[in-house]
Amino acid sequence: MEQLDRRHLPHMTGVYIMRDAGAEILYIGKALDLAKRVSQYFNPNKEDLKNQSLAPLIRRIDYILCESEREALLLERRLINEHQPFFNVMWKDGKTYPYLKISLGEDFPRIYTTRKKTKDGGAYFGPFPKVTPIRALLRYLWKQRLFPLRPCRWDFSESKPLNKRKINSCLYYHTKECPAPCAGKIDKAGYRDITERAVLFFKGRYDDLRREFERDMKAASKTMDYERAAQLRDNIQALSQMGERVRVRAVEADQVGGHTARTQM
Repeated sequence: MEQLDRRHLPHMTGVYIMRDAGAEILYIGKALDLAKRVSQYFNPNKEDLKNQSLAPLIRRIDYILCESEREALLLERRLINEHQPFFNVMWKDGKTYPYLKISLGEDFPRIYTTRKKTKDGGAYFGPFPKVTPIRALLRYLWKQRLFPLRPCRWDFSESKPLNKRKINSCLYYHTKECPAPCAGKIDKAGYRDITERAVLFFKGRYDDLRREFERDMKAASKTMDYERAAQLRDNIQALSQMGERVRVRAVEADQVGGHTARTQM
């Protein structure tokens, strides 16, 4: 995701409405200085887990100017009560919502959903309102072979390989939706490259990822590996659609309508 163009945000008091790619409302907040407050979401510190979870999902920001802080507070409360945005509700009720996890502590990291977030060295993304869309996204990524990290639960490493019986029983191995590190089809360094790019993807750093794909596509073309070059070209096109700039616009209070990212499981 590209950085927010702050020139479209005024240094004035008001309410901001953050939306995702489908225009669903993610979060509603108020600020004495809209430009300053909203910019903080795109430059979170490492301890600010809330903003780290929210920022990659934002694709549009609407704002409503108010005459005073009190007016902004009242409008914020009314809009939150009316729309019940996912992040407003989640940060208040303390329920457990699904995360996407990449187990970075393993030789060949796995990718899967979990409702527990611990300090185990893994990369966590989310939380998300529902688990179904996350699994649908993972199926798409595996099908397109964009970031084919292994989804299995097998415990193995370079020094502790998986036995052949388990390998032969793996559906992902036979459908080639996984690079099959268990069968020695990819080494630790090659798998690490896929893992690092998957992390960039889920952090919303599409521009960085696209540049890496473009570099690899040129290298593949030079070595006449046209099949790989074509796959990388398709990856670049997919990322170009995902990495659009965050749009900002001013609206009236009665124009806030639209879908809200609900909290039902």
